[in-house]
Amino acid sequence: MTGKWQRAAFVAVGAVAVLTGGSLLAADSIDEIMKANHGKKAGLAPKLAPLVKAMEWDKAGPIAKEMATNAAGLSKLKPEKGDAKSWEKLSNSYYENLKATSDAIDKKDAKAANAAFGKVGGSCKSCHDAHRG
Repeated sequence: MTGKWQRAAFVAVGAVAVLTGGSLLAADSIDEIMKANHGKKAGLAPKLAPLVKAMEWDKAGPIAKEMATNAAGLSKLKPEKGDAKSWEKLSNSYYENLKATSDAIDKKDAKAANAAFGKVGGSCKSCHDAHRG
């Protein structure tokens, strides 16, 4: 399963979680997704980083999947500024890096998980510079 089918599967899982009272987000707004994934107080990324580093795969897996699910529909939302083509490219890259992180965690591959998760954090500035209001 690759590309649009992976994204469709993650979106479907997210929709089911929302409908069943789970904690996964529907892709309502960019702010909600970013706060859920990267918020300083309750964000998922600050929880995931030490788990990946400690190779606590059973705890890290669900968090990584939730982050990827949150990001799955991001490219369909409209940013505060910047052009649509750039947004689509950067938001899809963000999703793909989260998906790669989740996949590496599922495989218990520390090197790949750290590399993919590092790319997630590394993409923030370029996207914020181009699209954040």
